[in-house]
Amino acid sequence: MNPYVLTPWISWTLFVLVVAGAILRGGLEERLAAGALMLSLALSIIFRDPTYSGLQWGAFAGDLVLLGVLLFLVLRSARFWPIWAAGFQLLGVLTHLGRVLDPKVQPWAYASAQVIWTWALTVAVGVGVLAKWRERQTASALTPAAATRR
Repeated sequence: MNPYVLTPWISWTLFVLVVAGAILRGGLEERLAAGALMLSLALSIIFRDPTYSGLQWGAFAGDLVLLGVLLFLVLRSARFWPIWAAGFQLLGVLTHLGRVLDPKVQPWAYASAQVIWTWALTVAVGVGVLAKWRERQTASALTPAAATRR
C-alpha cells in the first residue's frame, strides 16, 4: 500500500456522513449542495477512464454542474460555507482545464489534485451542515418549554 494514499473507505465514509447529514439535518442549501455533489460523483464514476490518460469528461461535466449550483448558492445564501465550497470546486474545474492545456500532466498528479479538492469541498459542505444543525439546536433551546399558542 502506498503510504501517501488514504484508503478509499475514509473518503467514502466522509462523503456518506456529509451527504446523510445534509439530507437529515441540513437546510435547503445544504441539501442542494449534497444533491449536486452526488450527481457529480455519479457522473465521475459512470464515465471514468481508469487509465486517466486524458481529460475525465464525465467528471468535468459533473464538476461544472456542481460549480454552477454552488455559485447559485453563493449568490443566494447568507451563509459562509458556499463561498468556500465554490472556491474549492473552482479549483477542481481549473485542474481539469490544466489537464487540457498541458496533456503532459501525469495521471497521478491529475487524479491526486481532484481528490484533494473533492475532500476540501466535502469538508466545506460538512461545516455548513454542522452550522445549520447547531443553529437549529440553539433556536430550539431558546424556545420556552411551556410556550402556548394563542
